[in-house]
Amino acid sequence: MISDLVNERSNRSAEAGHSVAEAWGYSQKITGPFLVIPYRYTKQTVRSGETAFETSHQILLPETLNYDGMIEVENRSIGIFDTKVYTAAISINADFSLADAFDGINPDNIDWGNAITALTLADLKGLQGDIMLKMDNTPLTVKPGTTLRRTKQGVHAKLGAIDGARNIQLTAQFSLRGSKDLSLLPIGSKTTVNLKSSWPSPGFLGRFSPLERTVSETGFKAKWELLGLALGLNTVLKTEDGLLSSDSITVNFVDTVNIHKLADRSIKYGALFIILTFSVLYIFEIISKKPIHPIQYALTGFALCMFFLVLLSLAEHIAFMFSYMIAASLVVGLVTAYAWVITMSKKWTIGVCISQSAMFGFLCAVLHMEDMALISGTSLLFIALASVMYLTRNVDWYNGAGQSTD
Repeated sequence: MISDLVNERSNRSAEAGHSVAEAWGYSQKITGPFLVIPYRYTKQTVRSGETAFETSHQILLPETLNYDGMIEVENRSIGIFDTKVYTAAISINADFSLADAFDGINPDNIDWGNAITALTLADLKGLQGDIMLKMDNTPLTVKPGTTLRRTKQGVHAKLGAIDGARNIQLTAQFSLRGSKDLSLLPIGSKTTVNLKSSWPSPGFLGRFSPLERTVSETGFKAKWELLGLALGLNTVLKTEDGLLSSDSITVNFVDTVNIHKLADRSIKYGALFIILTFSVLYIFEIISKKPIHPIQYALTGFALCMFFLVLLSLAEHIAFMFSYMIAASLVVGLVTAYAWVITMSKKWTIGVCISQSAMFGFLCAVLHMEDMALISGTSLLFIALASVMYLTRNVDWYNGAGQSTD
């Protein structure tokens, strides 16, 4: 039941994040700029033997491609649920060798007059203001869409009067909003990416790790240098498949402390906590010969379950660690007080208090572990089993009474 509640709250948080992204911008992926160059080729009809001209295009990727980005991350909220969004100031510099466009094509058949440059963006509504796109410092008129069939989302611009006898340089500057993460596709023969932000805990995802990175409380700086060989891309593409690659450079801006994931992980130890607490009470019952009513066991179990509800409800409003400390203190105090009522023994009450405090301290440590969580949980079980075996070493289980050897 508690696990279902955590999932329900997690789903509501995700829905709130989706609503924010719908207005602000979803995860963004930038590819380009690249050139789309149309050309004619001859095609012979099988039946008539007539020769006709058909039109197609090829995609020319840059020789060098440089991405620079300054990213500002902020909170947006719907009700009590927060989500991280960002605004990225992006500058792109791309150099092209037009001679590469002659790959297997008669230069006379290339239609330079209708050549365009295109830039793909995952979510166009995240664009803020105009895209400043220039060819050799000459401004170009930007229009929506890429003119391609499979990668339609983006912008394009006609290049105007060019020919294959020279190289050209394209520059682009724009501001882009998004959420969760930002991805850049390194399609250049040589691609350099420089990103910096005030966000202190980025996640570097994707296939490529930064060549250099600095992460501190004041933000991060990261640099990538990649060759087109790493993506297996040729400078000239006959299809759009190379532009659909998932091998991107990705930086994640999601909050590292996900309260619902932490709460869900803590619930997985709930049954263990209840069993260990019941074990302490049962050992007391066996050794002291004072019966404990099943209702008292049940009330103790409900008190332990309250920890997870208190933790979840507080964590949605205040920091997770403060929520944990408050919830653990309340439950340890409640269970300890009830243990005194049940046992009327100072020694056993202190034992219950220590065991409860140790368990919640252990859980707090495990929640902040990833690689060591399994061995830590196994160690706790081993210690608990060894403790039970030691405390019950003199118990006559056939008669249900302790036989002291002292």
